[in-house]
Amino acid sequence: MNIKQNNELECYEFEHEGRVSVYPYSLLFERIQILASELGEEDKLNNVENGSMKAYYIYRYFLQEVLLKYNKDGFQSKVYLVPELIGKEGKQVMVKYVDGTEETFFVGKKGTALPYYIKLETAKSEYGDPVQKHIESVLVIS
Repeated sequence: MNIKQNNELECYEFEHEGRVSVYPYSLLFERIQILASELGEEDKLNNVENGSMKAYYIYRYFLQEVLLKYNKDGFQSKVYLVPELIGKEGKQVMVKYVDGTEETFFVGKKGTALPYYIKLETAKSEYGDPVQKHIESVLVIS
């Protein structure tokens, strides 16, 4: 996998097997701050600039540390969890996103060391799309 910085779009670009995916600088930087706090390693952020390759490598380091902690004592990071949905797992919710769109779904959770939320069609569904948009408000329906 090749990684490069795209300063014009303010993102990291990953190329793998002819496909390109992107990771916004600001999102990665926000996540390394959360991970540093969870791991008690805030000192590792000294002299780390948003959008730098150092920030990317620190992020990768923190992900490895989370996996080690998970294997050691079952630690689960909240870095990929949407704060507005914490505690609403299994519930049906109506979500209003900051872009004005609305959606109703059951909140599911996948993953081990790095869990994330998914949108389920029914309470018994096993698969769904990840929740990725910024949420403005959540109403619990049931």
